[in-house]
Amino acid sequence: MSPIKFTKAGWLYIILTILMGFSAINTNNNLVFITVSLMLAVMGISGFFGKSNIENLSFEFSFEEEIYASRKTKIKVNVINNKSAIFSALLNINILDDEEKVIFLKPKQSASLYFIKTFTERGFVKIDKVIVTSIYPFNFFIRAKVYAVNEELVIFPRLIDNSFIPNSAEDGDIVNDFSVLPVIKSQEELSNIRSYNNDPMSKIFWKHYAKNENLYTKEFTSEKMSYLYVIFEDLINAYGLEKGISIATTIIYEASIKKQPLLFQVGNKEFNIGNVYEKREVLKRLAIYGKS
Repeated sequence: MSPIKFTKAGWLYIILTILMGFSAINTNNNLVFITVSLMLAVMGISGFFGKSNIENLSFEFSFEEEIYASRKTKIKVNVINNKSAIFSALLNINILDDEEKVIFLKPKQSASLYFIKTFTERGFVKIDKVIVTSIYPFNFFIRAKVYAVNEELVIFPRLIDNSFIPNSAEDGDIVNDFSVLPVIKSQEELSNIRSYNNDPMSKIFWKHYAKNENLYTKEFTSEKMSYLYVIFEDLINAYGLEKGISIATTIIYEASIKKQPLLFQVGNKEFNIGNVYEKREVLKRLAIYGKS
């Protein structure tokens, strides 16, 4: 972006100043010379204050904890005027091609702006610059300055408009329009751990294997617990990559909202969705799954 751009008013002012200059030379009129001098002085003042107006700013970003693709999210940006004596005015702040305005900002003060964005794709989004433009003080020029920033967002996968989990354990079977019941299982209570003996892979106690590299099998009682168990690979095998990821994200989101205990397995690692840190870790994994 060019650091300076003339407005229509600016071009008219420059053309008028040039014409007045020729007139002063041709007529040798002192009053016209004085007028041209004043016009040049105004242009110089406009350049000086216009440049200082967009200098020495800084930005602080705040994001929502969970951002899902295709859903609106709010990005808060604090614009800080670090100048000790000069205010800033009529600032246009451009972030990710969206623009908000700051009318007036005193020295050493800040103003909060809110950008409403909708990201269409899951994965990482990088904010690497903030573009500040202003017509201050006389609308002769549009001055611009690009500030380098380093902010990165993780956009969780898109949620779908289907319910997979009832509101409570007494509400009956899981509601699903994708026949996803075979890959959502009620987990049984763990009763014993024994040595591995050609048991199904789903019964292997992987956490124990990670500690001592010996295979053990989990045995369960017949009494089922009230939490659900989902294996991510079963979802993508049944529905394909992107739909499987969206279904997985929706199940995790619903379980969290409805306080339904859920264990979610990705690869050999299990995540307890009731733990907010594990929930966001698995959502981050889903967000970047298959991305380079």
